[in-house]
Amino acid sequence: WGENFLVGAELRQVLQGARMLLGDFEEASRNVAQVKQAHDPQPMVSKVHNLESTQIFLPLKVGGLRGEYFHEYGGKGHQLLYQQGNKNLPEFARYIVIPKLEQLEEVRAVGDDLAWKMTTNVYKAAHEGGFSWHVDIPSNGEATMILTLDREATMELRNLKNPDTTLTRVQLLPRSLALLSGESRWDWAHRIVPQVHEKDRISLVYGCK
Repeated sequence: WGENFLVGAELRQVLQGARMLLGDFEEASRNVAQVKQAHDPQPMVSKVHNLESTQIFLPLKVGGLRGEYFHEYGGKGHQLLYQQGNKNLPEFARYIVIPKLEQLEEVRAVGDDLAWKMTTNVYKAAHEGGFSWHVDIPSNGEATMILTLDREATMELRNLKNPDTTLTRVQLLPRSLALLSGESRWDWAHRIVPQVHEKDRISLVYGCK
C-alpha cells in the first residue's frame, strides 16, 4: 500500500490523461451509436470478465489505441475501459505509472519484459455506481494494483475460503496505490462500496504477466 504513489506534476499528468482517454472513447462510442454504419464496431458480449452478470462492450480504436469500452459495467454510474498490450497503452501509463510499478517487489518477482494491462474506471457523481464483489480475472496476472487518482472510495474484502471471517474495509485515498497479491489476490473477493458523491472518481487498475 502506498498513500502517495503519485503526487505533484505526475499526478496531474496522469489524471488529465485518464480523463482525456475516457472522453475520447466515450465520444467514439456515441458516434457509433448515432451513425450506425455497417462497417462500424458492433456491441459484443464480454466472454471473460469478473462479474456474474452479462456485460456488453464496444471494441473501439481511438488515436491508435484499442480498447473494450463498457458504457455501463455492473450497473449505472460505472464506466470501464479495458486495454491490453504495452504498445496499446497511453503514454501516461507507459512512461509514468508502469515504471513506478516495476519498482515494486511484488512486480519484480513476476519477471522481466512484462505484458501490461490497464483498466480505467470512472464512477459517476450522483450515482451509487460501485463495483460489486469480484476477483480479477486470472489473465491479469499475479497482482492487482489499484491506483486512486482524484476521489477516495471504500473497498471491502471478504475471505472466500472462510465466509464467516469479518469483512476488511479499506479507504482508498487519492494518490494512493492498493496492491493485492498472494492470498489477497486469489482467496479474497473485493468490491467498491456504492456511494453518492459530488464529483466523479477515476481509478486505474493494472495487471501484468
